[in-house]
Formats: sequence, structure tokens, C-alpha cells
Amino acid sequence: MQACIDIDGVIAKSLDLFLDIIPDLTDGRVNYKATDIKNWKMEDNEDALGNSITPEEFEKAHEIFSQRASEIEPMEGAVETLHDLALDFDIHFVTGRQHTTKETTAMWLREHGFPEHTLAYVERGQKQNYCMDADFFIEDDPLQAEICNDWGIPTLLFDQPYNQNSHINRIESWHDLINYI
Repeated sequence: MQACIDIDGVIAKSLDLFLDIIPDLTDGRVNYKATDIKNWKMEDNEDALGNSITPEEFEKAHEIFSQRASEIEPMEGAVETLHDLALDFDIHFVTGRQHTTKETTAMWLREHGFPEHTLAYVERGQKQNYCMDADFFIEDDPLQAEICNDWGIPTLLFDQPYNQNSHINRIESWHDLINYI
């Protein structure tokens, strides 16, 4: 059996790093809190004062994120739950991260003790091509989750502030996953 699992926002607390990067990048002009992030596209969100980053600032934030990806903490319960899952499932991580993070991502997965896995890099909106044979897929991007679900891939949406408007079945934590398998 096979499990396809996204990285950022699913096994990695990636939003925390973006929230740390953006105030420095904008010289304090934008200071998002997690509850401000209601849309997948970061530049479509406003902080408490109504400020947003520009698409150009987001591109720069993404570059900095890629350089600092090793600082991200795993989601609570992800490593332990995935080890339990790996007893019955082949684990396939599939990410839309920039290709420049391949070495950093592989090292991050090893250093945090994630179980044996494969790792694939795909463009946003294309993960269904990699996960077609999966018994289930866990994603935080509402668009990608809906595409996979529409393709008949059993999909669970990992709960995040920016995916609240999706109709896809969701899990709120890694501990919840056991109830769905």
C-alpha cells in the first residue's frame, strides 16, 4: 500500500518560517500572524493593519525560505505517526518546493528521523500525476487537494488557516490520521 504526503504545511511547520521571514523582509511593514493567513497565496492576505506583501516580496521570501528550510520544525506527531504508517505503507513525500532545496530537504527528513521514503518534486497542481496509485494523499493546499480528490485519489486536507473553505475531508493533527485509515 502507498501513502503520498506533502511536506510543507503537512509534516513541516513551514508557515512559521514564512511568518518569521516576512517582517524582516518588509522592514516591519507587514507582520502576519497565523490567523491572518486565510488564503493560499501569501500576497492575498492582510495583516492586522491591512498590509500585504507584494508578489515580488513573496518571491524573495520564498528564496530566503529555501535557504533557511533546515530551520523548520516537524509537525507534532508526524515522525511517530509516519513510523507507525510505514509498517503497512510505502511512504512517498511529494512537494512543490523549489528544486534548489533537494539536498536540504533530504537532510531535514533524515535529521528529524522520518521513516524510509521516496521524495518527488512536482509543480503545484501536478501532484495527482505522482500519486495516482496512492491509497491516500495528505495535502494542505486546497487546490491540489481538490484536484487529487477529483482524480479519485482518497485525499485528506491537513488543517491550516488558509484552507478553511475547502470541502475535502480534513485532519487537524497527525494523531487524527489513525481514525481515517
